[in-house]
Amino acid sequence: MPPLTPQTPPRPAHPHICIIGGGFGGLYTALYLARKGRGRQPCDITLVEPSDRFTFTPLLYEVLTDELKPWEIAPRYGDLLQGTAIHHRQTAAQGWDLQARTVTLATGEVLTYDYLVIATGSQQRPVPVPGVQNHAYRFRTWADADALEARLAQLEAVAPPPIRVTVVGGGPSGVEVACKLADRLGQRGQVQLVEQGDRVLKPFSPRMQRVATRALVKRRVTLRFETGVQVITADALTLTTATGTETTPMDLVVWAAGTRPTPWLGGDPATTPLGQQAIRPSLQLPGQPYVFVVGDQAAMPWRRDRPAPQTAQAAYQAAATVAHNLLAVMQGRSPKAFRYLHLGDMMTLGDRDALVSSFGLLIQGRFAAFIRQVVYLQRLPTWGHRLQVARHRLTHLGIWFRRNPG
Repeated sequence: MPPLTPQTPPRPAHPHICIIGGGFGGLYTALYLARKGRGRQPCDITLVEPSDRFTFTPLLYEVLTDELKPWEIAPRYGDLLQGTAIHHRQTAAQGWDLQARTVTLATGEVLTYDYLVIATGSQQRPVPVPGVQNHAYRFRTWADADALEARLAQLEAVAPPPIRVTVVGGGPSGVEVACKLADRLGQRGQVQLVEQGDRVLKPFSPRMQRVATRALVKRRVTLRFETGVQVITADALTLTTATGTETTPMDLVVWAAGTRPTPWLGGDPATTPLGQQAIRPSLQLPGQPYVFVVGDQAAMPWRRDRPAPQTAQAAYQAAATVAHNLLAVMQGRSPKAFRYLHLGDMMTLGDRDALVSSFGLLIQGRFAAFIRQVVYLQRLPTWGHRLQVARHRLTHLGIWFRRNPG
């Protein structure tokens, strides 16, 4: 047998694939492998993920306005993986040794693997603002949404109007949260959006910026541009502007600004200026052909001047490539390069209101909200879960149109 080159990993008879992270990159890679690997080369798949639920984050905002139910966008891994060869280890990875091919879990157990997929995603970027950790709510995970829902229910039950809310961050998440909260609270709420820049959705097209701004103004959301946050307390917020500082009473602060890739847990990383891993076009780690990196953690190829965006759309597409390449490498074939296709942008702008921008077209309003939900329905993890949600949606579709004619 000829010696193995650095780009030719060994091919065990019954390989073990370990996937770290159960978000879009990790879970969808596992599901693609389970489906595509049938009848080919048998393998064991271990998914290491501390949560018991997968969160379909693009639709997380709909829970705030009761447009979607928690079970629809946060199904349990046990239900999604039932009947597959994927074993869910509900714990976190503490580190991995790429030379020894081991992963150490938070439980102290050490897993050995033949192939490794790292899909640990991103996390909220730490900010040096006193009070953020103790008094601001995040909105990235199911646990975040659950905590925010509990706080909103408490305020709605006992707080006299107006319920004063500040959303920090004028990116997509900040705009979506602010619109949803404004619609939910209605006349009882007083919502403001704080952004350090001079506009919302700064990386996006001027048309999208205008549509989002109109949606916020329509909902009486106060826009505070070129404004920073100095201190957050249990019942007040101190802001900084060009003219000085101001402190106002506040019932709720939602921090929706800034993310970064999660820390690399295995040796010296080869990171880019954005903190992502520099990888090969096949999504393999350089010099480690049996290690793949997918999702926010990876600088996945796209344009010459920038990598693919850190979005669910990019991770979803990359997962299919990783699964294909894993099977190819296991069968002695050459892996293919990842090609990201940007299909457009979609975001919710309130209760049954949305914006869809794709291939030069921009649709907004109720029809855009319908398109957005249909598109995302097709992206839910399994056919079984899609059918459950579809049946539930169709049951209420007639009611939806009767309440929203025209």
